[in-house]
Amino acid sequence: MKITQAITSKVNPKVKELVELKDSKSHLFVEGYRIIEEILNLNITPLEVIFTPEAESNPITSKAKSMATNFTSMSSPVFGKISDTDEPQGLAAFFKKPEYKIEDLIKESGEKAIYLILHEVQDPGNLGTIFRTARAAGVSGIILTKKSVSVVNTKLLRSSMGAVLSVPFVDNIDLKDAISYLKNGGISIAITDIKSGQNIFNTEYKLPVCFVLGSEAHGLPADILKKADVLLSIPIVNRIESLNLSISAGILMYDAVKRFNLYNKG
Repeated sequence: MKITQAITSKVNPKVKELVELKDSKSHLFVEGYRIIEEILNLNITPLEVIFTPEAESNPITSKAKSMATNFTSMSSPVFGKISDTDEPQGLAAFFKKPEYKIEDLIKESGEKAIYLILHEVQDPGNLGTIFRTARAAGVSGIILTKKSVSVVNTKLLRSSMGAVLSVPFVDNIDLKDAISYLKNGGISIAITDIKSGQNIFNTEYKLPVCFVLGSEAHGLPADILKKADVLLSIPIVNRIESLNLSISAGILMYDAVKRFNLYNKG
C-alpha cells in the first residue's frame, strides 16, 4: 500500500502495524538520510518507507519511495511515535532481515576469505562498527554466537551505516559448533588472547582464516583457546588494559588485507 496523504493520528491502524513491524525480530528499522541512501545505493529494496511532508521533497526520500514496496506519509508527531531519535530527520525505512546459513558463508567465499566469530558481544555500537569495517575490508561472513546483541538493534544499525544488510552473517550460533564447522571446512582458526597470544605482526597464519574475538566484558572461555590453529595478540606499546573490541577487530581484518594483498583485485 502506498499512502500519500499524511497520517495525522497516532492511533491509526497503520501506525500500530508499523510499530509492531519495528518491534519484530524479522525486520530492520533504519532512519536518516545518509544511512538510507547508502543502503539504497546497494540496490536493496525497502519493504516500507515512512516520511513526513517536510522530508518528501528530499531527493533521497524520492529515491526511497521509488524503490519501496510500500510507503506512508505521516505528520511529524506521528513519525516521532515510531522514531528512535530525539530529532528525527523525517525519513525511515524497513528492510527484511537477511537470512543466511553458516554453510552459505563458506560455500560462496573461496580460498582468500576472512571470517569473524564474535562471542557474546553486547555493545551495539561496537558490533555495528565491526560490521562497517568488515564491509570495507571485504570480509566474507560474520558469525555471532548466542547472547550477542541483536542485529535489529537500532543503535547497531546506525553505527554499521547499513553494513548489516551487505555483509553476510549468521546469529544465535553455539561457539564450539561454529569453530568446529569452520575447521572442518578447511578454515584456519585464529583466536585472540592478550595473555597467551603471539604478536600478530610477527606470526604466520594462512587463508582462509577466521578471527575469533570474545565479549568486551568476559573475553573467551579458557577451553576455547585450545581449539585455535594460532593464538594471536595485538601488541600494546603503552600500558593500558586492553583495546576497544571494534578497534581490535579492525586491526585483525586489515592485517589480513595487507598481508595477503587483498586490496589488489587485479
